[in-house]
Amino acid sequence: MTFEGTLSSHGTLMIRGKVEGSLSGERIVISRSGVVRADTKAEQMTVAGSFEGPLEVDGDMVIRSTGQCSGTLVCKTLAVEAGGVLNADVRCKSESAPVSRKPDAQSGSEKGG
Repeated sequence: MTFEGTLSSHGTLMIRGKVEGSLSGERIVISRSGVVRADTKAEQMTVAGSFEGPLEVDGDMVIRSTGQCSGTLVCKTLAVEAGGVLNADVRCKSESAPVSRKPDAQSGSEKGG
């Protein structure tokens, strides 16, 4: 099956065909035979097939050993199994604010503050 357009789902969406366009959902799973080229937003995502495009995942992002992911990725946590391919600009979000660091005027080293 090939789908072109905007696809939105609740629950788990298993993709075994080809999707192009825009994709959003709670839990998205791209199977080994799945190919996605879409602007995508998900709460959780697993890639065992192929993904290309901008991707924002609010929670866990997993690339299986058979998976390939390229484009831009923003996620909370990221796991790439051995053999999985990640060729993307990646940014991981954190729930806590980073600790501010100020340079020590005398030594030039950083101190927490």
